[in-house]
Amino acid sequence: MNFVNQLIFSLAIIGFLFSIGLLISINKYYLKAKLLFVLFILIQSFNILYAYSVLSPLYHFLPNILQINHLFQLATPGTIFLFSYFLVNPQKKFNGWLLLVFIPLVIGFIYLFPFYFGTIKEKINFQENFQSGNFPLNQKVLFLLKLINGILFLALAISELKKHETHVFNIYSTIGDKTHRWLRNALFSFLIIWVLVVFVKWQFDFRISTATLAIAVGLMNFYLSFNYLIHIFPLNQEHETEQIQFQSIIVPSNVEEFDAAYLEELKTAFLKEVNEKQPYLNADCNLNCFAEQVNIKPYLISTILNQNMGVNFYDFISDLRAETAALLLNNNSKKNLTIDAIAFESGFKSKTTFYKAFKKKYHLTPSEYIKQRN
Repeated sequence: MNFVNQLIFSLAIIGFLFSIGLLISINKYYLKAKLLFVLFILIQSFNILYAYSVLSPLYHFLPNILQINHLFQLATPGTIFLFSYFLVNPQKKFNGWLLLVFIPLVIGFIYLFPFYFGTIKEKINFQENFQSGNFPLNQKVLFLLKLINGILFLALAISELKKHETHVFNIYSTIGDKTHRWLRNALFSFLIIWVLVVFVKWQFDFRISTATLAIAVGLMNFYLSFNYLIHIFPLNQEHETEQIQFQSIIVPSNVEEFDAAYLEELKTAFLKEVNEKQPYLNADCNLNCFAEQVNIKPYLISTILNQNMGVNFYDFISDLRAETAALLLNNNSKKNLTIDAIAFESGFKSKTTFYKAFKKKYHLTPSEYIKQRN
């Protein structure tokens, strides 16, 4: 177990050092999201260090640290929710209602307050009984509170990112990493870990379960930190300005105010303008610039696409670009063009996106399409 303890201790220290490094290098853009991410990694590192303290004799010398892990764990879901919220809403202010996410933390603090009035011997005995599998009622209540708290706020964070992703597909023709899907996947994984915490704690040996969960949290920290350096750390003023403009574009959720005949007429005019002006060939064209070129308001385009045609803006543009690519592949005068050149001329920004859109449209890769044509 010594090696496992050393590994857990190392994961905690690495988390602390990484947090300090991020804090020193932080800039003012997406500041709230970045600060909350640092706080999240710090909380997770404290959780890992706590696991080390109860797996080693350390808690005998520092008995007042016992049970403090509950507070760290109650703060975790609220912190990751706020990070997700401000990542996709950098323009939002930290209003008082957002502090409600820490109500479970306050409840946990009040609930645990009597524990710290006990003697050192009582605290150590409590921990040793707990480790032997003797779960008193107050611990079961705390487990339940943590489980509900974790499921609630992690689900809210996933929902916030899903809503953002839907909006992205309705606004942009080139997605890149705007959806933060890496974070949504991480949150699903974290939610699974969170649910398993209660099950594992009650069903398996304390030392094995604590060590396993601590290592799992440490690995999750590595994954999130790696993606933070790739996707979040480079965010600057340009990204923040674009995100704020993005949030200002309203996509209607229904079309009850529009007459069906009027929508059909608008759709016909819209498709005519699209075919004539081909704004989709501009790889950087989003809903706003698209609307300017076809001379139809953005919210009307979204209404036509989402409600009348049953497709989002991204898929609509990808489909048109795939059709353009097919026309180029069938054009004998374009035989000398490479696949990359075809993708670029069709409005695609990357080869990967091109292949994905083309195969979705024609159920063939571009190379297979050329072979079939010949």
